[in-house]
Amino acid sequence: GEACGGEDGFDESFSLSVRDDTHVFEGETACRLGVPEGRQGFGAFGGILNRRLGQLVKGDEIWIRIALYVPSDWQFNEGRSKFLRLRTFAADGEESRGYLDWYLASRDDSRPHHWIYEGTHRWSRWGTPETQVQRDTWETYEVYYYLDELPVDEGGMGRVRVWKNGALVGEATNQRTLVEATDVARGLNIFTWFGNEGAPRDQVLWIDSLQVAVEEPPARDAAGNPFLG
Repeated sequence: GEACGGEDGFDESFSLSVRDDTHVFEGETACRLGVPEGRQGFGAFGGILNRRLGQLVKGDEIWIRIALYVPSDWQFNEGRSKFLRLRTFAADGEESRGYLDWYLASRDDSRPHHWIYEGTHRWSRWGTPETQVQRDTWETYEVYYYLDELPVDEGGMGRVRVWKNGALVGEATNQRTLVEATDVARGLNIFTWFGNEGAPRDQVLWIDSLQVAVEEPPARDAAGNPFLG
């Protein structure tokens, strides 16, 4: 199939990321993401988005929303699965500070959404059993970042919010989203890594309707927070 690139796709579409009409959230095709048995996934599973993000700095805000379809036969890894991952760098743009990392924790029945900034190594865990990934249906996932080396709780503006199907799942005001004030963020990884143990079988899932906003969107959630919805 055709790679999931182009204006509405990845800048780096991995080898098993192809357009497909088996399951579609909107439009004519979605993007089918595959991972081969025994592979950890990088280079095959998912892709990377750069162009629509540009380079973000302290004070910038970003909203990222995606639709996800996980079939009933999909087997997650034995831990938690890297999902939406925004990478940060030192001011020179070369030294990686790590990812702002949202994980789908399919083995955690109580709080199935885990989040960490690799630059600080502090976990947040959100959700309820009802917010676990549902099978054989489309669901939407959205994350918001205010980029700051100081979180709200320490007098800064650093903040994280995540939503599922338009409902707020979690919010962190105690997490920084940059290490230093001069750091930058660029490059959104969508999946890209199945797990260290490798996939248990050849398998696929689907994504669609990837939206990115760096200006405040007009929609509001139930608490009045701006979001893509």
